[in-house]
Amino acid sequence: MFGPPVAALAALCAVSAAVLILAGSVRVRRHPTRKVLDAALTHERTTSAVAGLLALLVIAYALSPVGAADLTSSTHTPGLLLAVAPPATAVLLLAVRAVGELTWPRTQGAVRTAALSRRSVRSLGEWRLTLFLVTVAVSAVGLVVFGLTAGEGGRAVDAPIQVSPDGWSTGSSGPYPGWPYGVPLLVALAVVTLATLGVLKLVSRRSVVSGATAAEDDALRRLSAAHVLAGVQLLVGLGTAAVMLLASLALFSADRSPAAFVAFAVATAIGITSVVAGLSVLARHPAPAAPAAPQPSAA
Repeated sequence: MFGPPVAALAALCAVSAAVLILAGSVRVRRHPTRKVLDAALTHERTTSAVAGLLALLVIAYALSPVGAADLTSSTHTPGLLLAVAPPATAVLLLAVRAVGELTWPRTQGAVRTAALSRRSVRSLGEWRLTLFLVTVAVSAVGLVVFGLTAGEGGRAVDAPIQVSPDGWSTGSSGPYPGWPYGVPLLVALAVVTLATLGVLKLVSRRSVVSGATAAEDDALRRLSAAHVLAGVQLLVGLGTAAVMLLASLALFSADRSPAAFVAFAVATAIGITSVVAGLSVLARHPAPAAPAAPQPSAA
């Protein structure tokens, strides 16, 4: 039911996640003379890699013949678990990130040598947080519209009434993400949103890296926030795009071309934006360069 659209976008998500994991494992600026800062960067890299790998394994299972069959037929609503898989995987990713934040390297010694500079969730999230919240809002509006326009049973959309000499007739086209899918997906979106804000709050309140300057500590927090939001944007954005793409196909089959075009355009915009936003984290520097040692003045 949800197979082709979800599989295509999930495969794209898997490739994107693999690129992010690989890049995160090699793109780390070392500070060999500042062990604590280097340990913090390694901790961030390890947390991101573990979270990404677990998400990738879940996606791989959902795409496998056995996994797709299980997720499609395990509930009374065919394909429900497959539709909920992307936001559920995002929750798993956020759980790993939360563990990483709670185990962040603590400041050693009795005296803190880094200035305490905690940022708000909004300032840490920057434009990525705004994009994620807009994606969630658009997704929620779309699911409500699909629920209101679905036919009886909520799994198909009714075609326009056609009048003929023999009377009038209508039909329906599916699968269509009405309330049987919309309600669980709305709940999943709410959980992912709250979990994302909670993890960002942990990032803003975690321990300061011993020996780091205020700029370095701030850069580490922003890097962590960027990794968190890149992951959830990929999963939630591509999952939503798959659902909207499925709705557009059902609407087109039901001879509702204008609505089908709108759903297709929104799905395409969300999908492309999510991939670009997710992969753009690769261009982010892990941390500012270590301050250069003062050069001795010429005699």
